[in-house]
Amino acid sequence: ATYVMPDLIGLEGERATSALRNHGFRVAVVASAPYPGVPPGIVLRQNPQAGFQIAQGEPMSIEVSR
Repeated sequence: ATYVMPDLIGLEGERATSALRNHGFRVAVVASAPYPGVPPGIVLRQNPQAGFQIAQGEPMSIEVSR
């Protein structure tokens, strides 16, 4: 089965990764970067991008603000 990758941009990173891992997906926070006006821990980038097809067990990565 495949799923559509959700749009994680702007979500709280810990909450997003926890929810995805609870559904059997592999998620890693691969970087953190300063982003003016954005509180720490917010998703700035994701791979794969929203809308792409993904299967359980496939790796996902996110970058969060610090």
